[in-house]
Order: sequence, then structure tokens, then C-alpha cells
Amino acid sequence: MSTVAEKIKKLINENDVKKTLLAEAVGFSRHGFDYALAKNTFQFDTVVIISNFFKVPISYFLPDDNKNHTKKNYHIGDNSQVITGYVSESEVAYNTQNNEVEILREKIKNLEEISQVYKETMNFLKSENQRLQKELIKKQ
Repeated sequence: MSTVAEKIKKLINENDVKKTLLAEAVGFSRHGFDYALAKNTFQFDTVVIISNFFKVPISYFLPDDNKNHTKKNYHIGDNSQVITGYVSESEVAYNTQNNEVEILREKIKNLEEISQVYKETMNFLKSENQRLQKELIKKQ
């Protein structure tokens, strides 16, 4: 798993950026920036500035095990506060599968209701047909 510092070093190398330039952009001295790289001690706001500097999403700096996770917003309470979390691909697949099962159950329920209405209609038509046949026989 790559650390934030390792990912910053990689961006510096890939983009051929001088550490002095990046240090100035985040408000560090060159020595302070080297120290933060060596100790992996970057504050979140500094990482945001670095992500903007290199035009990469802040998620680039998340631990690698979050790369296979999906961002999900959860609405909490009456005032619809939003909390963002990450869900693994297996959880997404499980929830999707469960959602599909619920949809299929709902469709089956609807079909059962339609089937019941159909049966009731057929029974009504049969009884009405019998009644009309009896009336026809009486009139003959």
C-alpha cells in the first residue's frame, strides 16, 4: 500500500516538478517539505492543495484498498444530512442483487394480484354465462 508521501513523490517524478516549486505552492520551505515527505506527515489541507496542483482527485491519495470501493452518500435524519462513505464492490454487488430480488418479489406479487383478478373475472363471466343461458332457455 502506498503512503501519501509515496504518491506525492510519484507525482513529482511523473510530472517532472521541482520539489522547491511544490513546496512553495503548499507554503512549505524546501527543508520542511522534505521532512514531511520523509515522515509522511501531510495535513489534509496540504494534500488538497497538492491534488489541485497536479490536477488529480483527492481520492488519488486514499489508501489503495479503497480503489475498489464505490462512493456512497447516506441521508441521515429529517434534515437530510449527507454522510459520505465507501462501499466495497462486493457490498455493491450484494446490495444490487438484493435490490433485484426485491424487485422480482414485487413483480411476482403484482402478477399474483393480476392472476387473482383474472380468476375472479373468469368466475364472474362463467356464472354470468350460465345465468344468461338459463334465461335464454326460459325464453324459448
